[in-house]
Amino acid sequence: MEVFNPRNICELAECLTNINPGAVVAGGCTDVSVRFLAQPKPNQLLNVTLVEELREIYIRDGFLRIGAAATLTDIEKFPLPEEFTAFKQAVSGVGSKQIRNAATIGGNVMNASPAADLLPCLFMFGARVEYMKPDGPICESAIEEIVVGAEKTSLAYNEVLNAIKIPLPEIGLRTAFLKLGFRKKVTVARINIAISVSESDGKIDGIRFFLGAVAPVPYRVPEVEKILLENRWGPKTCEKLTQYLSDMLERTVPLEFDRDYKKFAVKGAVYDILTMFPYWAN
Repeated sequence: MEVFNPRNICELAECLTNINPGAVVAGGCTDVSVRFLAQPKPNQLLNVTLVEELREIYIRDGFLRIGAAATLTDIEKFPLPEEFTAFKQAVSGVGSKQIRNAATIGGNVMNASPAADLLPCLFMFGARVEYMKPDGPICESAIEEIVVGAEKTSLAYNEVLNAIKIPLPEIGLRTAFLKLGFRKKVTVARINIAISVSESDGKIDGIRFFLGAVAPVPYRVPEVEKILLENRWGPKTCEKLTQYLSDMLERTVPLEFDRDYKKFAVKGAVYDILTMFPYWAN
């Protein structure tokens, strides 16, 4: 195996001109190393973890910018604004501490697992993906233009993710994330939910509700937002909301993807995440 170990952005750009379609770009290798056990090893490996610029995390010009090689532990330690509560919850729930010490945000995005914990939050926050082409040109696209299917992205083999850029939310935005799996810790998500709530003059004026692990990519559910915005909260609204989600999953989730489990489990999951907010706590 030919291994490339660029130390800076310039060396990384040069490496992109020398890799072939079978090359693997690797960060923390928490998924790649497992994949090697079942599949032939690639003839080239591009290790991006030594590029210091890809480890940087900072807030500037209205964006939170997280380098692709930043580990989940790096993100946990960064003083994120309160509006990013959902993102902090998602990051801290990935695997074990040892996994988070190695796993990178770039790997989580580019692996494009339908059960990825960070993707529902990144979709909800309107994240953008900064990536590099061979010889160094930098491009930027919305995350939904990059993560396009189960384990599928739109980047070419010789393009590499540089950073995730998240627009700073409006001050006071409330957000939350919930993962439901077969275990409380170190579990693969069966259902992910990310939600944000904005308010004006003490009243809710905007909701974004995203489901993950129930389709190839996370998706927004406008009908849930409409039910919450247009109905007074109480047992009837709760029943209407949870029944809608259950019926939707029964129609859209294939039987072999835990449909029967998910259509019932989503009822408790959505109730649990809503009770994290004061509007629906009682």
